[in-house]
Amino acid sequence: MQQPTAKPEDAEELMRQIIEPVLRGDGYVLHGFDTSSYPSVASIFRRQPGSDAQPTEIAVEYKFFRDEFLGFQAASSVRRVALSAGIPRSILVTNARFTPHALDVFRLTDPIAFEPIDVDGLRLWVEKIYQDAPHELDPISIIARDASQKYIAAIVDDPSSLDRIEWRDMERLLAEVFEGLGFGVRLGSGSGDGGKDITLTCLAASGAHTYYVEVKHWRSPVGPTPIRNFLNVIVKEEVDGGLFLSSCGLSKRTAARLTEIRREFPPLRIGNGSKIIALCQSYDRMASGIWTPERSLQELLFDTTI
Repeated sequence: MQQPTAKPEDAEELMRQIIEPVLRGDGYVLHGFDTSSYPSVASIFRRQPGSDAQPTEIAVEYKFFRDEFLGFQAASSVRRVALSAGIPRSILVTNARFTPHALDVFRLTDPIAFEPIDVDGLRLWVEKIYQDAPHELDPISIIARDASQKYIAAIVDDPSSLDRIEWRDMERLLAEVFEGLGFGVRLGSGSGDGGKDITLTCLAASGAHTYYVEVKHWRSPVGPTPIRNFLNVIVKEEVDGGLFLSSCGLSKRTAARLTEIRREFPPLRIGNGSKIIALCQSYDRMASGIWTPERSLQELLFDTTI
């Protein structure tokens, strides 16, 4: 029996319905334009981040392909049109998958200005819609998010503010930071979360990735047991890695074993209060519209020092 054939226009409309709400949630609004002047571009979004930064524009194309895998050339049109029009960022959304070679080329040649979103990336955007929807309806969540943004601003202005924030507020503000940097974020319940406070997802050249973040906002340095327990969760649940954040650093005994820990399990990284402050600073610069990261999300996550 012949399988039903999807209509390209229906599939592309579904992609639009997935992507546009997320962009609107990030502060972008649909910008009217003459379609004849921008072939290979379906939508242009514009964000006004503030008087101290230039407007940011994104050109978006939704493309249905019959092929299962796409090479580098499949994205050339929207990239070329956006660059010639002076639009700093472009997105190609497709139902297919890009080949590993194509994703490597995207990452090495234009990791910030161009974003390929294939079927795996679409799944992450769908998850983001479901994660964000309750916040739009729940006034308590809105208040909590606003508080997190104020805590982040306080830490950026005065890093010593870190010491005066409660542990659960620390988890919430870090969830806000990671979401602002571009991760898909799920915040744990605060108790009974299975050993991970925050779950992060992102799309990399090798596909979709999941990372756990454990946050210890204690009044004294952390010993080896919490790190060992966290490592066991990462291994047991077979995620791609984890970041252990301790605002007060590590005990001398644990710090002495840090090199050994990294050698035994490279996907585990450990950061102290300085890492938390650096993440807040990156979030603040990105939110202001005056900075975009030159490194991948994984590099932002794992670039840690004690």
